Amino acid sequence: MPAVARIDPKDVFTAEEWAPVALEWLVSGRDRRPYRSRSPEAGMRAGDAETYVPSLPPELGGIELLAFPYGSEEVGVVRERGAACYTAAIAVRAGAFALRDCAEQERSLEAWGGVLASCSREGSPLRRLQWIERTLSGQGDELASYLQEKRDRSVPLDSSVVSSYIELLEAAAPLSQEHEVLICLQIDAHKGGREAKRLGGGVKGACELLMREAEALAQRLAAAEITVFGLLRPRQYAEVIRDSFDPFG
Repeated sequence: MPAVARIDPKDVFTAEEWAPVALEWLVSGRDRRPYRSRSPEAGMRAGDAETYVPSLPPELGGIELLAFPYGSEEVGVVRERGAACYTAAIAVRAGAFALRDCAEQERSLEAWGGVLASCSREGSPLRRLQWIERTLSGQGDELASYLQEKRDRSVPLDSSVVSSYIELLEAAAPLSQEHEVLICLQIDAHKGGREAKRLGGGVKGACELLMREAEALAQRLAAAEITVFGLLRPRQYAEVIRDSFDPFG
């Protein structure tokens, strides 16, 4: 016969003992509820974009995404109203560090240390420097493209040598990875108040000062052998956030 579990009356909690646990679960569950925007329910009048009011979570209540003119394009600037802080993101790419010899690794570390040292100069309006790295599964396209570009055309594709190499690429494709790196720099408009005022003052002066700091940082990154793609456009911020939740969206 199977064993019958016996319940000791001492192990049974009363409703009075369960009440604090249930109350704490209900209160904490309210904080765990997913945020739902009310903007879709509010709608928007056709041809009148002024009536659209974005509905943001409380954590983003003081955040504003600006489209600031930069040359012939527009770049995205994240503004924190309460703290008078302005942030821009630079997309970069660095080479494989682990595959370099010791001398190259030391040289790269010294160059990166120089970048950090230049950002910590006295009187700098920079408030924060941060890098964000995201690793995704690669598709193996770069390996296949390299083979197509560099292979010896005199060797046919159906030869045993090329076939063996293609099989190797197909096996390595699921293991390949792609790295996306963003370097975010933030300035404090109060620290750079005099320079920001000279550049126009207000939001315009702060954004101009941010662009100058971003240009200087990009030049130092390039000198440190870090490839700089450029500043994110306003819409690219949304793409980055979306891809963080859905990499294949």
